[in-house]
Amino acid sequence: MPCNGVRPAAPPSRPRDTIKIGGSTLTEQRDSDPEATVVRRVVDPEATRVRRVPTEPSPPPKKSGLLSRLAHISDRHPGRVLAGIGVFFVIAVVIGAPVAGKMHANDPFNDHSSQSVVVNKLISGATGERAGPQVIALITPPGGVSAPGARALVASVAAAIGQ
Repeated sequence: MPCNGVRPAAPPSRPRDTIKIGGSTLTEQRDSDPEATVVRRVVDPEATRVRRVPTEPSPPPKKSGLLSRLAHISDRHPGRVLAGIGVFFVIAVVIGAPVAGKMHANDPFNDHSSQSVVVNKLISGATGERAGPQVIALITPPGGVSAPGARALVASVAAAIGQ
C-alpha cells in the first residue's frame, strides 16, 4: 500500500516491525483474535484487511464537571441540543417581545419625585419656558478669564445668542 505517494520496498515480516517512508512511520500490528480483523472488498487488492473499530464512544469520566458533561451531551446528540436551543429561543422571544413596548421613560436619568425635578417643573410652569440651560457656549478669551476685555467678549457672545 503506498504511503505519501511512495510504495514500500517490502512489507514487514514480523509483528512490531516498522517501515519509515519520508516523515511517516508504519508499524505492523497483529491481533491475537482473528475475529477482530474483518475481510472486506476494497478497490485496492492489497488492502483487504480492515481492523474493526468500536462503534460506541467511550463514556465520560466519572468525575466530570458541568461543562464537560454539557460538551459530551452536545457531542453525542448535536441535533437534540440544537432543537432544545431553538425551543428555548422561541419561548424567550414570546415572553420577551412585549417587554420592549412596556418600557417608557421620558427622562430615565432623573427620579420624578426628587426635589430638583419638582422645582424644574414649577419654574417651567411659572415662566412658560424650559428650566435649565438651553444653550451652553464655551468661550476662551485671549489672555485668560481675568484678562481685560473678557467680560465684554462674554457679553457680546451672550447678546449674539439672545437674538
